[in-house]
Formats: sequence, C-alpha cells, structure tokens
Amino acid sequence: MATLRQIGLRWLGMAVSTLCVTNVALLAQAQSANAQEALLLRGQVLELRLVRPLDSARNNVGDKVELQLVKALQAGGMTILKADSMVEGRVTKVVRAWKCKEGQLEWKLLTIKLPDHTKIKLLARAYENSLDGVRLDSTWTRVGTALTYAFMVITAAPFIAVELPIALVHAIAVTGRRNRNGCDGRDVEIPADTIFYTVVSKSVRVREPKSSVIP
Repeated sequence: MATLRQIGLRWLGMAVSTLCVTNVALLAQAQSANAQEALLLRGQVLELRLVRPLDSARNNVGDKVELQLVKALQAGGMTILKADSMVEGRVTKVVRAWKCKEGQLEWKLLTIKLPDHTKIKLLARAYENSLDGVRLDSTWTRVGTALTYAFMVITAAPFIAVELPIALVHAIAVTGRRNRNGCDGRDVEIPADTIFYTVVSKSVRVREPKSSVIP
C-alpha cells in the first residue's frame, strides 16, 4: 500500500500540473486581450493581380479565380495581409462565343477570412486598371437610384413603344447581312497578371496576426 507520504506527493504533483495548465490558459487570454486592434475602414483600396488567365471558351461557372495582393493590406499601422497573399473569387457567368455572338464571362470576389476567423467583406466586383465607377452607396441611396430609373422608363414608355419595332426590324436586317457575309464571335480573354482594384465594403475591427500565420 502507498504510504501517506506517497499519496501526498501524488496529490501535490496533480495540483502543480493543474496550476500550470490554468496559468497557461490565463496567459493566452491576457495576450489575446492585449493584442493590437485596428479599424479597417470601408472604402480602403486593394490592388490585385490575376494569377491564372480567364477565358469564356474554357472556364465554367463555379471555377475559382485566383488573385494576389500587389501591396500589403494595412490598418492602423499594422499589416493585416502581406503582399502576395491570396484572394479568391468565383466565376458566376459564362457564355461561349458563337457565330456573331460575343462571349461573356463574369466573376466576383469572395470575402477574405483571416486566421482568427475575422471576415473582410469586399466589393464583389473588381475593376480593371481603374477605380472609376466604384460606388459604395447605402441601401437607401440605391433604392432612390432605382426609383429614379423607374420613373425615367415610365416617362419614356410611349417613345419606346413607337421606336422599338423599327429598331428590331433594323437589327434583324443587319444581323441577316452579317450572317450571310460570315463573322466569328470572340471569346472573352483576361490574361494572367492583369491588375484589378476593389475596396473594402464594410468597416471591421481586425487584430494584428502573428507573422507565422499570415500566408
């Protein structure tokens, strides 16, 4: 049978082990609480480089679009994502070129997920070589714009009713001439290394990742 001294030493060892585990957990919580935080602002620009080419003749809906950050993403003096970090998108629409019909290819950017599960929402559309046209309107602004367009359409309805049949007849005649003369539709081709721009669509608080975690 174990002596009282052995039993006491065994209990002491268990208590020390429990204390060590508790201290480690408390230290981790303290480090997490003291981690630097910053606000990544809505509208911050990301410059992206296309890694693999896109082609409406070869790509399919759902294909992954691979891009890399050209410049590091920073907030409050902290580097949130290093340059060359991967950003993903998805092909959302593909139309093959056919006869005189041009090909179409559309894709969108996905939300960036940081190692600590923080999500950085991006404007789904990326703009090639320019930020002209980038808009971050509020919901009510978009509603107002939609109502304005609806009013314009209603106002122009009588004119459209008169001119549309004439335009259709002309379009059919032109298409008939092009088909007889022969023409080839062209597919959309976006080469690798094409530069795109997008912006953060929603402000979010982010923490400085550990250097060993950032891809």
